[in-house]
Amino acid sequence: MIATPRTAAALCALLLLAGCSSLEPLWADLNGRPPGTESVSAEDKSPPQPDAFTLDVQAPEPLQGVLAKHLDLARFRDARVAGAVTPLELDRLIAAAPAQARALAETQGYFDAEVKVTRDHAELPRVVVAVVPGPRARIVEVGLDIEGPLLEAKDAGIEAAIDTAAMLLEQWPLAAGAPFTQEAWASAKSGTLARLQGAGYPLARWRSTAANVDATTQRVNLQLVADSGPLFRIGTLRIEGLSRYDEQVVRNLLDFAPGEVYTEALLAQWQRHVQRSELFEAAVVELLVEPERADAATVVIGLREFPRQQATVGIGYSSDTGARATLDYMHRRPFDWNIVATSKFELGKQKNAWTGQIISHPLPDHYRDLVSANYERLDQDGEVRTSAGMRAGRTQDTDEFGRQYFVALQSATVESSAPTTAARAATLNYNWVTRNIDSIALPTRGTVFAAQTAGGYAFRTTSENGPFARALARVTGYLPLGANWNLQGYVEAGEVFAKTDTGIPDTLLFRAGGQDSVRGYDYRSLGPIQSGVVTSGRMLFTSSVELAHPISERIPALWGALFVDAGNASNTWGQMRPVVGVGPGIRWRSPVGALRVDLAYAVDLHRWHLEVSLGIAP
Repeated sequence: MIATPRTAAALCALLLLAGCSSLEPLWADLNGRPPGTESVSAEDKSPPQPDAFTLDVQAPEPLQGVLAKHLDLARFRDARVAGAVTPLELDRLIAAAPAQARALAETQGYFDAEVKVTRDHAELPRVVVAVVPGPRARIVEVGLDIEGPLLEAKDAGIEAAIDTAAMLLEQWPLAAGAPFTQEAWASAKSGTLARLQGAGYPLARWRSTAANVDATTQRVNLQLVADSGPLFRIGTLRIEGLSRYDEQVVRNLLDFAPGEVYTEALLAQWQRHVQRSELFEAAVVELLVEPERADAATVVIGLREFPRQQATVGIGYSSDTGARATLDYMHRRPFDWNIVATSKFELGKQKNAWTGQIISHPLPDHYRDLVSANYERLDQDGEVRTSAGMRAGRTQDTDEFGRQYFVALQSATVESSAPTTAARAATLNYNWVTRNIDSIALPTRGTVFAAQTAGGYAFRTTSENGPFARALARVTGYLPLGANWNLQGYVEAGEVFAKTDTGIPDTLLFRAGGQDSVRGYDYRSLGPIQSGVVTSGRMLFTSSVELAHPISERIPALWGALFVDAGNASNTWGQMRPVVGVGPGIRWRSPVGALRVDLAYAVDLHRWHLEVSLGIAP
């Protein structure tokens, strides 16, 4: 509550903000229908009646907007029924306006507002509400106390309880010196209580809250006491909705240990793990809040399974490889084995490819076994590359960390106006990624580090056989700049370590250029030149910085961007000559696929190049 002589007026203002003024029943009676209902009579089809009067609200923002929306004068000035606002009714509205305006001003932190209401007597009366709000009240002290089991655990020196209590104080949004508004006060209370409930105390409640206002000094003292209620621990899991898969598959996706403290973040993480398995179309993870079972609470996991088999046909276009059509087929339990089999075909003028994979259902600790094979033919700019590969290994993926280790066989043949090259290789591989970001789907803050390492032996080459090693690393950063501006960028570097005469499969070497590399330059057009032809190199360096912002608040999925890319591929670091591409772009996350359009200027070539990528999957 707000302890002030005008408490009753403030409460009336809150009713006005909720659209519940006592004038609404009167307005409904004048229309001959219950409050809050719409008439469907033929009379509503007639043109609206002229305004009963005009209203001019004179006050600084944001108070002006609040008054213009919630004053009874504002709500009844455009009466749609002739005679609804009579001169007598208008006089009553004007008489009530000063008290309403002062009460509304208090909700915005103005407790000494001066209000003057005037009107003329023209055929269409003009009413002026002038408000001088005076100084705005500011918070001078915040007292946030905790009672119940959380306080007992904190006093006992339990670290988790100490951290939770400190978190509530650190994240309290209304610090000393901040302006006081009713909306901010309500939001701070609800947000803080939600954080306490999500930190293991779902029965937490406010025991008391008070905003003590000194209207003469415009000082506000906030006092709050929270009763934490018991700490909830997870005792059992109840899994619902399974028909095709074993319950153990779901348990393998969870980092579940009986007695673990419940938090909303933990349940949200479990939900992401289940959804990422590609076995379930929907997953809901909820805690049963039963006070008598706080020490061994039940978590209910509701699932909706994907169909056993699924096929998807898609079309798309990329400025890298042109138009394409795709067919994806997935069987999530062939022969009733605990595996997922997928096959993807891509057909296009420049690129034709097939990829097949068999991966196990989730195993403990988020591991999955996999076997895969692929074939690709890339015909571009007078060069034809034919490649194939097989791999077998294991993968692990969590929110913060992912890795793969596998053995692989691969081959590649490149035919062009330069001498034909061919090589095969057997490798041992270890790839990993670490994520420290605020969202996996749409990151705006944090960093991601990814690395690929391989060691193996090249054989049946057009050069010399021999051992080699390969490394590729990339660091990506995301930084919000405020006002919906977002900055992101990456640095990537790679190298193949081998004797200069050792033949390496082209798929393990490097080129740059194209939409996901240095924009403005054609796909795979950057690399060392041999016999006047671009070839693949043993060193790679690329980097990018991009600044993005929504184009319109009404279309949040449409963003504009400005970018700078730099990079190249070479056979030695001494020969590395990064080239630069710059330009604007558009990003649109459409319901049928992602659209990226960049107009990139290749600085070294002095030309503009349109980079487009559109995928449509019905």
